[in-house]
Amino acid sequence: MHRIMHSQCVDVSKYHVCGHELYDLFNGDEVVMKDGHHLVADFATEHHDPHSNLCRKAGKDEYCLDHILDMY
Repeated sequence: MHRIMHSQCVDVSKYHVCGHELYDLFNGDEVVMKDGHHLVADFATEHHDPHSNLCRKAGKDEYCLDHILDMY
C-alpha cells in the first residue's frame, strides 16, 4: 500500500493504472483502458468475504465488528 500511495500508480495485470483512473478504480468505478479493456475493483466487505477480520461465525450466529462497537 505504501508503494501505491507513493507512486499514485498500481499495476493490474498488464495495465499501469495511475492518477484519476486509480482514484476511480479504488472508488469502485469502472475504468476503461486505452485498448478498450474494462477494469473494476471488487473489494471485500463483511458481507462478501466471510473470512475477513470484520465478522466471525459462532454456531448459527455471526458477530461483526460494527455490531460490537455499537455497544460501547
